[in-house]
Amino acid sequence: MALPALEIGVARRLVDLLSTDDGFRAAFTANPGEALLAVGFDPQRQPAEWETLRVCFAVRALASKEVIAAARHEINLMLTSGLGQLVPALDAGLGGVHVLKQPASDPKAQAA
Repeated sequence: MALPALEIGVARRLVDLLSTDDGFRAAFTANPGEALLAVGFDPQRQPAEWETLRVCFAVRALASKEVIAAARHEINLMLTSGLGQLVPALDAGLGGVHVLKQPASDPKAQAA
């Protein structure tokens, strides 16, 4: 699953308010979807992204304003580039023995 990218202006407003405005921070924590609308996210232009973002942005507690401000550049990059999240299937083959396969050795390299 990939986190959809936000438009640059929306991401900047979001990070700016999360790093400065206590009222917005409370609103974001209570309802991330409404907070996204408040900073200019247009769900009609990006309906699939809307459903993903309003759920993925749910938080129990935000980092402090100072921490968010210090990481502003990195957060903006993450929010505007989209993030891929691939979860490895580490439990594949339950019930069997897991063996890491070693790369085949090159017979020419062994002769040298």
